[in-house]
Amino acid sequence: MIELQTEELIMNEKKLTMTSSDYSSLQEAVDKAKDHTTIILDSEIYTEGLVISKPLTFVGQIDSIIRLHTNQIKIKGTIEVCFEQVTFDILSHHYDAAIKVYGSKLICKQCKFKSAIQKRDLFSCLWVESGSFILDDSKVNTHTDFVKIINGEILELKHNELDFKNGKISIETHGMKHVAVIDNRILSCMNLIRSTKTTQFTFDNNTVNASQEQGLNKPKFILVDGLEHGDQFSISNNTILAEREIYIVVSNSLSINRKILITNNEIHCNKDIRSRLTLDHLQGLLVLEGNQLQTGHLLLSKCSELVLKKNVLLSMSLHELKQIMATDNRFLKHVMIDKIHHVDFKKNHVINGSNDSEAIKLSAVDKLVFEQNKISSADHGITLLNAGDNLEISILKNEFLSCRNRAINIASTMQKKYLKTEVNISKNVFLRNEKSIYIDDRNLKACYVTENYFAENKEAIVILGGKSTSSIKVKGNYLDNSNQKIELRSAQMCSLSHNELSDSRLSVRGCDEIVINGNHFDKGYYSLGKSYHNEVSIKAGGCLTVSHNVMLTGKARHEKKEIMDYLNIAAYERNSAINIFNNKPLEGVRKAKWFEVEPVKEEVFYPDGSLLSALSYQIDSKQNLSEMNIDDVMKSEFFKIRDALVSIRDSVVSVNIKDSLSLIITGFEIEIFEDKDSNDIYRFIVKSNETVEMLKIYTTMADETDTQTEERIVTVLNNYKMVLDQLMSKRTENDQDVLNAQLKLLENLL
Repeated sequence: MIELQTEELIMNEKKLTMTSSDYSSLQEAVDKAKDHTTIILDSEIYTEGLVISKPLTFVGQIDSIIRLHTNQIKIKGTIEVCFEQVTFDILSHHYDAAIKVYGSKLICKQCKFKSAIQKRDLFSCLWVESGSFILDDSKVNTHTDFVKIINGEILELKHNELDFKNGKISIETHGMKHVAVIDNRILSCMNLIRSTKTTQFTFDNNTVNASQEQGLNKPKFILVDGLEHGDQFSISNNTILAEREIYIVVSNSLSINRKILITNNEIHCNKDIRSRLTLDHLQGLLVLEGNQLQTGHLLLSKCSELVLKKNVLLSMSLHELKQIMATDNRFLKHVMIDKIHHVDFKKNHVINGSNDSEAIKLSAVDKLVFEQNKISSADHGITLLNAGDNLEISILKNEFLSCRNRAINIASTMQKKYLKTEVNISKNVFLRNEKSIYIDDRNLKACYVTENYFAENKEAIVILGGKSTSSIKVKGNYLDNSNQKIELRSAQMCSLSHNELSDSRLSVRGCDEIVINGNHFDKGYYSLGKSYHNEVSIKAGGCLTVSHNVMLTGKARHEKKEIMDYLNIAAYERNSAINIFNNKPLEGVRKAKWFEVEPVKEEVFYPDGSLLSALSYQIDSKQNLSEMNIDDVMKSEFFKIRDALVSIRDSVVSVNIKDSLSLIITGFEIEIFEDKDSNDIYRFIVKSNETVEMLKIYTTMADETDTQTEERIVTVLNNYKMVLDQLMSKRTENDQDVLNAQLKLLENLL
């Protein structure tokens, strides 16, 4: 007869309580209890097995122990069984599990689990099949695997002290809908969790001490493989103290709506111990934020979108992603990025101490935005291998410091017929690098190097294009006194404008059109008893224009024109296409220190709002400052050309030539200077001067010319009008190619 101790009404149901001491065995109490009965255990050791097939609650007292040796606890049916304040003492066991649950929900609160070393390799304290297991506010001390659960609903471990020793896998799940390990203190020297085919997974707010491993080869500390369709995955706010390597692997998620969060985790270990976080074949959004893994490697492969923010990592390797956004991270070694459509890399700090690998290596990337990063490297800074893809590269506002090879290294791995690669390198600082910018890319369509600062580099800029490279532009850069080299090769159009060049060595060759204008060449330097100056060497090119530069005085090696020391164009192939004009001598100008604010008599800024506008100059008040304003000089040339055309139109006899000139003069408006590239305006002014000279020759020989000569002149003027109209219009990228072609045609006609 069951003795009822209390009877009360809770939630409109009767709660029954009974004591086990009224029965000859605990199993007898279980058999005679009604559903939802609470059985009070005595302070004794129970050594019998149990079979439970009804919803019951077991509440222990001080030293209430269930000892399992040759016996098991089996829980069957769609029921809920709860143990509170009970100690499970598992000795050397004959079965593969001490507690087995089939289709039921097992809850353990404030319990203790103790397990001795077992002879069976696959032994676990608990085996749960098609059921659930919840462990709350309990203590576990095992020398075996703790729980294996398959095809179930819930595995939840919260607020526990878990001491796992010697086993192969402490927690193993398969086919679970929800796995949560939250706010536990864990001591583990084995694989902690292996979870496969899981819908929801959470590992948050845990403190883990991973002690030295015993006999396991490259253990995976946490392995989550095969995430089923769902929207929740989190490994966050954990602290891991590691005496061994830590491997965390998450792989195979097909849900595009899933958000995978790995945030604010810390792994502390000896600097010689390496950890690894591997993410593989994951769809949806991956967010890694605030993780401190100073000795950790991050490996990602075949994932969708990655957001990487405020992490500290030893290194990172990414392969086959759609998009990555990395911001405010710190990498203590190197970064490898391969086959990613869009890379957004901003405000990161990369310190590479390895002399056999790049700080950052990218290959097969479609679009790169590299902005406000700080890079130092014992080898290359950033290397980008171009396989001929539709590549857009923007490298903006970065610092490259003490790279012992190339700070920026861009090279092609294969050549394609249709080139779409564009490179923009702007507003960066290059300090104490072996080579700052080195581009050797046959797939290069256009390259723009603007408003950068170079100091103490052996080579500042080396750009080697291909036969189809349309444009190389170097504009508004500042080169400090250190005899730095600039080398530009193989482009249809090569422009060097509005740069501050101190003791630089410039080499240009193999370009169809070369424009060197608006630059400021500072004084030479003195080294080892020998004086050096700026040197410009130009070989094997088309039309050359050197104009509106502020240079050292001296005699050139070509036509005895006063320009600057060491302008080497003796080997230039097309001497007739050389235009050298309006270059000013360097007199009365003293350069102030870089970005140093100091009182000056008057400030003069270089045009176009370039980086040079930040440079102040101390200038003799007697100097005519307007001479240094390049735009004013251009406008003056512009009006002189229009006045000359008006004068020729009024004097020419041919009606066809007069009509063509009238159309040109009508379109000659000052608006040509608004929002236009100054390099294009320079080229236009050069061709205009050549056109005026041609017309002046015609007017002096008009009586001797024939109809064919007149037709040729009209053809030149019609092409000149097309160039003018193109300059006056708002141009797209394709229009720039048209303008280049028209200017080339005008050059040939002239």
